[in-house]
Amino acid sequence: MDVETIVKWDLPPPGCFKINSDGAFNMQISKGGGGFIIRTETENLFCAGVAQFMATLALHAEAIALLEALKEAIKRGISKAIVEIDSQNLFSYVSSQIEPPWRLQNIINRCTSLAKHLQQCIFVKIYREVNRAADYLARHELNSRSKLVFDPISDLPIDFVRILFEGSADQIRPGSQTSRPLSVRSLLILLLLLLLR
Repeated sequence: MDVETIVKWDLPPPGCFKINSDGAFNMQISKGGGGFIIRTETENLFCAGVAQFMATLALHAEAIALLEALKEAIKRGISKAIVEIDSQNLFSYVSSQIEPPWRLQNIINRCTSLAKHLQQCIFVKIYREVNRAADYLARHELNSRSKLVFDPISDLPIDFVRILFEGSADQIRPGSQTSRPLSVRSLLILLLLLLLR
């Protein structure tokens, strides 16, 4: 018997923002790229950002991307946020389930310290499929040399916009139980994406 689960980006509760971050790492050049997205309770893009930095391992890049996302959230006056992370290790570190390795302790401590500056900050472990838009920004930034923050009116890369909208549609994850059919909203988004191709 095949088992499937529908995996999708969900709206945060009213009055709350949702932050997704991800990191990418190139071992040959010891560089990382970080990307983050902050969205509102109505699914609107509040801002997105990218940064390139020196990194020693993939988890290091993930942690720096999270740090940049939290810094931007505080800078923009966000007080309540759900922070979604697709790395099980990073999630375990920032939620204090396990002690981070010494190489990451400083960055993890900075992340948890910034999270405490928010009135409410909840870390959530998500499937990688839900984090595709942040992953795109992180990987794209590995080939760039800039640190940018995009506002909704900025010229966003079209591939990023497409992935952002696809992330709102239901995704099927093989090997898990199907919980519900595609919503009408998701079907309309998929239809629009097909028409734009």
